[in-house]
Amino acid sequence: MTGGSTMTFEQIVAELRDTLKNVDLSKVQGKSVFQINLTGKDGGTFYIELKDHTLSIEPYEYNSRDVAFTLSVKHFFQILRGKMDPVLAFTFRKIKVEGNLRKALELKKLLKNS
Repeated sequence: MTGGSTMTFEQIVAELRDTLKNVDLSKVQGKSVFQINLTGKDGGTFYIELKDHTLSIEPYEYNSRDVAFTLSVKHFFQILRGKMDPVLAFTFRKIKVEGNLRKALELKKLLKNS
């Protein structure tokens, strides 16, 4: 899949699952839940849950999340593919972060290892 505005929300979630399927979760301790709110035509909301060395990605809201990210589909793919640093995206207001910033950095490490 190529990513971008021609993908459906379901394809976006499927590509993320595929990207993260082989990530090393051996050092993950406890539980972390990240909600991703994608804006734009093909946007939607999904969550990533790390718990007991397992990873779940589901196309739903997660009310008791640790952190929520709001960004465009375009910026999401730039971050996912390593073309944009998430901290710089936050600095330049391309991504909005609500919640535990320490947990937000955990997701950055996870994406870096994918």
